[in-house]
Amino acid sequence: MLETKIKLDNVDKVIRFVNLAEKIDADMNVICGSIVLDARSFLGILNLDLGKLCRLQIIADEKKHQSILSELKEYIVA
Repeated sequence: MLETKIKLDNVDKVIRFVNLAEKIDADMNVICGSIVLDARSFLGILNLDLGKLCRLQIIADEKKHQSILSELKEYIVA
């Protein structure tokens, strides 16, 4: 399992993120405060405060971590 911080600060980013998450072969959760959502849940993510930093939890084989992170680099914040 791997966690990183992400920011989805507008609706267009959410749409692109969810579309990308649907194509990635891994379980992923978006965690904002005490709310945990499937990363493929468009409506769930839209209901979050879009300006807020969230955590992305990636549950996949360690060998896939780097390729998944490179696909999601647009959303990852340091």
